[in-house]
Amino acid sequence: MSQRILKIMIIPMLIIALNINAHGEILTLEKCYIDAEKSHPLLKQKDLLKSINNLKLDNLSVNWLPQFDLNLISTYQSDITKIDFDMPIIPGFSFPTMPSPDKDQHKVQIEVNQMIYDGGVTKAVRLLTQNETDIALQKVETGFNNIKQKINLVYFNLLSLNERKKIMLLWRNDLLSRIKVMYSMIKNGILLSSGLNEIEVKILEIEQTLDEISIYYEMNLTVLSELIGYEIPGDVILICPEYDIDSNQDFVNPQVRLFNYQIEKMDVLKSVAFKKKLPKIVGFGRLGYGKPGLNMLSDEFDDYYIAGVSMQWNIFDWKKNKREREQIELNQQLISSQKSSYQKSLNIELENQISKIRTSSQKIEKDHEIIKLRIEILKQITTQFENGVVNTTDYIESGNNVAKAKLSLEIHKIELNLAKVNYSTIKGEL
Repeated sequence: MSQRILKIMIIPMLIIALNINAHGEILTLEKCYIDAEKSHPLLKQKDLLKSINNLKLDNLSVNWLPQFDLNLISTYQSDITKIDFDMPIIPGFSFPTMPSPDKDQHKVQIEVNQMIYDGGVTKAVRLLTQNETDIALQKVETGFNNIKQKINLVYFNLLSLNERKKIMLLWRNDLLSRIKVMYSMIKNGILLSSGLNEIEVKILEIEQTLDEISIYYEMNLTVLSELIGYEIPGDVILICPEYDIDSNQDFVNPQVRLFNYQIEKMDVLKSVAFKKKLPKIVGFGRLGYGKPGLNMLSDEFDDYYIAGVSMQWNIFDWKKNKREREQIELNQQLISSQKSSYQKSLNIELENQISKIRTSSQKIEKDHEIIKLRIEILKQITTQFENGVVNTTDYIESGNNVAKAKLSLEIHKIELNLAKVNYSTIKGEL
């Protein structure tokens, strides 16, 4: 047996043995989701959004606490108010001279305002703030759902490439095991040496396919590493997930939830707009010291205070508030229409996945029958080949058909699970 033939046989067998004994890290689809959620910048926005929401709610709570303002006022005016009694009003009687205030005035005062009733605006704005945060958080979830679908595609690409590699290695190993038999057949004159060359050519073609698989595998592994946030080792063991689906379950799709939050926001906005029309009652007080005090005719510094209650009510706004509520109502109808349109497209996509599930299931049933028949044919061809009844080309073709049938089965299994995973991902169950 030539050194070239020995090299062809020994090296691949060593590779197969090493692959069998390798103990790589196990990586599941669920772990990819978890790691991607931890590392992806999109999900890191959640904590920031929650912190912003808490600060906004804290600020709204201040509306019901007393508001303090310190005012310092110093003015100079060209004229002042004065009372002149030069003309006698009652004969024989004269009024005393009235003092006149100075033209410069100075005041320092603290103003206190306490909200008593705001028509429910603060409560409604709190609901609006929380709703807007829910919308922002849901947008993050919707974005991550798209990332999950990318992970699904890459993960199952890797599974397909793995299965294809296994089938090719087994087929090559089978051809390698036949080389020794063929060498004996050539020696005994049963087979021409050209038959051995055909086997070698087929082995080289399989090796080309394996090289191609390795390149695509590394490329997909790099993409998956980028999606989950760390480098995945080349000897990683990927587990094919299996899910059961429930086509009767209601939608929990992130985009549908986002539409629901947006529709709720319109209801809250209408409530805010309505409550802005209601009267507001505020208690107020002023404590100050200045010249003059409350006596405008005095030219002395004096302390003073004022306390009271005020009400504000915009009783006529030229229907501005009404038009705002009508605009909100129209926006709500627009969002509801967008939601209905999206749900229709979602239903179509889900039906498409269900169709793929049924098709793959039917193919798998046929694949088992095809493999059984292909193996039986190969056994017969192998016996005929060893007896010199059929040529090498027929033997290679028969073996190739078995490899294709086995690969087809594994690919259809992966396609079945991918369709189930996509179905669950689209609905938002994963």
